[in-house]
Amino acid sequence: MFAIANNCDNLSFERGDFTNWTGKTWLHFYTEILNPATGIEPGRHTIMSDTTAYDNNTGGKLKIVPPGHTHSARLGDAVNGCLSESLSYTLTVDSTNALFIWKFAVVLQDPLHDHLADEQPRFKITLEDQDGNIISSCSQYDVNAAEHIPGFQNYYPDGFSRDSDNVTMIVWRDWTTAAANLMPFYGKKVTLTFTSEDCTKQGHFGYAYFVAECHPMQISVNYCKDDTDARLEAPEGFSDYVWTPGNIKGRVLTVNNATLGNQYNCSFNSVMGCQVELSASIVRTTPNASFKCLLLDAQNRTYKFINTSTTSNGTISDFTWNFGDGTSSFDPNPTHTYTSAGIHHITLEIVSSPSGCRSSQSLDIDDKPAVPLSINGDPSFCHGQNTTLTANGRIRYHWSTGETTQSIRISKSGSFFVVGWKENGSKDTAFVKVKEKTLPTVSITGSKILCRGNSTILTAKGADTYTWNTNETSQSINVSAAGIYSVTGITTEGCKSDVVSTEVLQESEWKPGITGDSLFCANATTTLTASGAAAYQWNNGSSSQTITINTEGTYIVTGTNKNGCKAQTSMHVSKIPLPEVNFRLTPDKLDLRNPVISGDITTKDDINYEWLLGDGTVTNSSTFTHKYNVSNSGTGYTITLNAVDQYGCANSFTKNIVLDLKVPNVFTPNNDGYNDTFMPNYDLQIYDRNGILIYNGNQGWNGTYKGTKLDPDAYFYLLRYIDTNNIAQIKKGCVMLVR
Repeated sequence: MFAIANNCDNLSFERGDFTNWTGKTWLHFYTEILNPATGIEPGRHTIMSDTTAYDNNTGGKLKIVPPGHTHSARLGDAVNGCLSESLSYTLTVDSTNALFIWKFAVVLQDPLHDHLADEQPRFKITLEDQDGNIISSCSQYDVNAAEHIPGFQNYYPDGFSRDSDNVTMIVWRDWTTAAANLMPFYGKKVTLTFTSEDCTKQGHFGYAYFVAECHPMQISVNYCKDDTDARLEAPEGFSDYVWTPGNIKGRVLTVNNATLGNQYNCSFNSVMGCQVELSASIVRTTPNASFKCLLLDAQNRTYKFINTSTTSNGTISDFTWNFGDGTSSFDPNPTHTYTSAGIHHITLEIVSSPSGCRSSQSLDIDDKPAVPLSINGDPSFCHGQNTTLTANGRIRYHWSTGETTQSIRISKSGSFFVVGWKENGSKDTAFVKVKEKTLPTVSITGSKILCRGNSTILTAKGADTYTWNTNETSQSINVSAAGIYSVTGITTEGCKSDVVSTEVLQESEWKPGITGDSLFCANATTTLTASGAAAYQWNNGSSSQTITINTEGTYIVTGTNKNGCKAQTSMHVSKIPLPEVNFRLTPDKLDLRNPVISGDITTKDDINYEWLLGDGTVTNSSTFTHKYNVSNSGTGYTITLNAVDQYGCANSFTKNIVLDLKVPNVFTPNNDGYNDTFMPNYDLQIYDRNGILIYNGNQGWNGTYKGTKLDPDAYFYLLRYIDTNNIAQIKKGCVMLVR
């Protein structure tokens, strides 16, 4: 049993990683060293944690983690190559860690032939001082794969033997403990390095497992209270232990009927041959286990156990607590919560190191359900108010405010506590945090003007619930009468706001106006303009202030003022028919022989007429008779009547009067160049008095029939043409042929 050593953190890989270890890798190819690198390489530096697993390459005989440890490191792997790797640990030597112990196991594939010794798989342990010097050859270990290595075993996979396949042979060494005395290097740094290498020809592998630990370099004296015999124990990891006086062999010496102060010496050797001598005196170690318990939380039955143990020699290395409910702890000062009330038997056992002497103490605690010290009352209050806190469960109280009454009034936020005394004089403390709650800030929104015939909605904001002076508790209320309305807001925490009021006024009577002509001519429009409001809406769908219309009817505008109130105004608009202008003409054609035309129209009151007769003549009566100065070459005239009524509505109508076609009643086809052809350029038919058609064409008749000149006589004509008004006309008559 040894004391806990310093400066040895994770030396045995107890963290489950490579903290404080330095890894290196390289390739050893024949005589060359290639690709050296510093750092942990997964697969080549591996933490082993399965304490039940065995190495397959040893036939399942080698455990990968040694007994008594939770982890080990594997250096290298079972893959053929020329890989080399190392792991190093450096510590500063002092009195607590001068005994350096390491345990290792080696697995090497033996080539058996064609390899020189330095070409074979290899495992090496070196111990160096801070200057890189080897610390004594007896602390080093170096082995190459080969048959019959001392301490190694051979393994052949099932179905193979050395004779059948000499390449698959495995030589391996089971866990071996070695140690070194580092006291000569007190205060200095030393470095322990493990190295594994495959064969340099890339054909065979080598790897190893190892852990390390450090302890004080001393003899453990186990001579406890009431012992008559003393047990002296030398450090493990060595061999050839010899005790003097008595020349007794073995790592452990039992001294019967030991005498205090007697001195004993022990000499021993490390596995690698280093010799060490230590001495120790018989001293009695008397540990005294003791503890006290503190109730942390009575309601949850949580206790703090405080170790107060002592020992006459060495240090206390182990603490074992049994809480009496089937649970335990190894913490020097544990905290434990019981799941049920009752009497609990607690035991603490301690071990003094390095002697291994033990001591224990037991204590019963009665964990009856207790009335907890509590603080009741609302731990919050609204601004400007206060709250009452009341302590319960004890016979006497003292508050952090200095008051000693059971109840106190608090009017500020903060943390408060009360100390309460039980009947047995013990005391405990309860805490409470008091919060000052903010009052809500309430406002009222909504129109404050009450439109005539309507209501308005008032809405409160800023709180969670509301109370109006109308006794309504909704957030919004519908108001139909002028007056003052007030509301109080309340938060979910119960804080009330100040009373907020608003006045609703009744709007004075008003309505919009409409300007514009209520009469308009049938062929025109009229414009109506609304006024007296902020916005407008017409019954024809327009929302502009002004509308232009061409349809008679009643037009209604709804005005909205700046307060949002609405009112209506209407105007009826009538359409005025246009004056009648469809006049009559007599005759409807202008005769050249008597070029007189008369016109008239049915008159109405308050209408002014104007005739434009087409030859510059203008007359303003309702009728006219006019004689034109015409010639046969004229085409006709355009007559227009303009009428305007009393409202200014105007209308006009136009007719074209054409000259009646002048047809000669005599023609003389005697080739004198005058009147030789009858009515050329017209659709003409000529009949004799017997009704025989003697001409049909539009070149004009030359007085012949089938090339023969006809005799003078009366002939009948039928003439078709289109007049200047684009009207088809037929004219019939008689013409006299004269030769």
